[in-house]
Amino acid sequence: MTDFDLVGPKVTIHYDNSTREKSKTITVEAYDTGVGLHSTPYRYHNGTSWSEWTNKASYKITSNGVYGIEVRDALGNTEIKE
Repeated sequence: MTDFDLVGPKVTIHYDNSTREKSKTITVEAYDTGVGLHSTPYRYHNGTSWSEWTNKASYKITSNGVYGIEVRDALGNTEIKE
């Protein structure tokens, strides 16, 4: 019998929501205990291209809205957080 990794990465988004500012920086932590993260694991805002970042990616938000990040592992399993 062969085991398959069908589980996406674990994703956590950190940001300071205690103050109102014109911009916020979010920090994303992601890891995968199965096969590990893909070499280009992140994309923001339902983007079409993936980015090469370390496990602590950050992004600056400059306008109101709902923002999301998608992270994939080496087999293409994904996890989306908003």
